[in-house]
Amino acid sequence: TREEFSLGADYLYDKTLIGIGYTQSEEDDYSAATVRFSISQDFFGDLTTLSLGYGYGDDTVRRNGDDTFEDEAQHQSFRLELSQILTTRLIMNLGVESVTDEGYLNNPYRSVRFIDSSSANGYSYQAENYPRSRNSDAVAVRAMYYLPFQNAQNFLARDKELAAFNSTSIGAGASYSFGHEGFWIFSKGSANLYVDYIMFDYENFSDVTAGALLGEEPLYQFDAVVVRAYLSLWL
Repeated sequence: TREEFSLGADYLYDKTLIGIGYTQSEEDDYSAATVRFSISQDFFGDLTTLSLGYGYGDDTVRRNGDDTFEDEAQHQSFRLELSQILTTRLIMNLGVESVTDEGYLNNPYRSVRFIDSSSANGYSYQAENYPRSRNSDAVAVRAMYYLPFQNAQNFLARDKELAAFNSTSIGAGASYSFGHEGFWIFSKGSANLYVDYIMFDYENFSDVTAGALLGEEPLYQFDAVVVRAYLSLWL
C-alpha cells in the first residue's frame, strides 16, 4: 500500500512561467520526498521556448521483516529543453537531462546466487552490492507535425483486408472409413473431424477499439479456431 501527497503551483508573469512542486509518499518499506522547480521563457514572438528544471529527492529505504535495516538515497535531476515552432505545422524540441543518484540504490530483497561447494545444493546467496553513486544522461530530439484527419491522402480506406498481414495456422484432423463392403444403398462412407488454430497479425492496421490514445493504438490481430466435422457417403 502506497500513500502519496502532492502539491504544486505555477506562476505566470508576462512570458515567464515559474513552477514549484512537492511530493511525499509512504510505504511499509520506503519513504520518499521530492521537491521540484522549473522555469520557462518564451522568446521571438512566442516561437521559441526555453525551459529549465531541477528536482531533488530524499528517500529512506527499509526492509520488511528486518527492523535493523535502514539506509538513505538521494536523487537530483537537471533538465534543459528548447522548443522551436518552425512552421504552422512543425514543432521541434531538444531536451537534455542529467540525473545523479547517491546512497542505497539496489533492491534490499534481491540476492545473487554463487557457487558454494560447502552447501548441500552446491550454491548459496548473498545480498546485492551496488555502487553508491550513479550518473545518468539523456538527450532527445523530437519533432511534431500536424496532419489533418480529413482529406489527408488522395485515397482513404479503413478496410483491414487491404492491409498487409501474416497468418499462421496449426491444425490436426482424423478421418475414419467404414462400410467398405457396402451398407443400405451406399457403397462406403467416412467420418471426418479437423481442428485448425489460425493467428492473424496485421502489419499496418491499428485497432481503434483498444481504447488507447490517438496514435498509440496497437496493431490489429485476432485468433480463430475452425472446427470442421462432416460425413461422406458414396453411392
